[in-house]
Amino acid sequence: MYLQLLTYGGFPLLIIVVGLTLHGAWLAWRKFKSCKGENKYLYVAVLATILTIMMYSMAGSIFAARRKIGFLFWALCGIAATLPERGKGVGGYK
Repeated sequence: MYLQLLTYGGFPLLIIVVGLTLHGAWLAWRKFKSCKGENKYLYVAVLATILTIMMYSMAGSIFAARRKIGFLFWALCGIAATLPERGKGVGGYK
């Protein structure tokens, strides 16, 4: 996938996609460390899946599997970015 992104869009596209991937993993890691409830296991699963997708992308392309599992990466990044931490409501309000 990384070579495909590099040939289709050059370094800017590669940097954007890798940056989004790493940002999603970082958000999942931060929320995993700060959460003490049942959502902690969700963040472990999200982080593990994002890291697995990054490793898989060295030999395959998640974008080639659009119909089956291509949405999985973006759904997991959305979960990592939007779920509030325990004890906080949406947007940090109680």
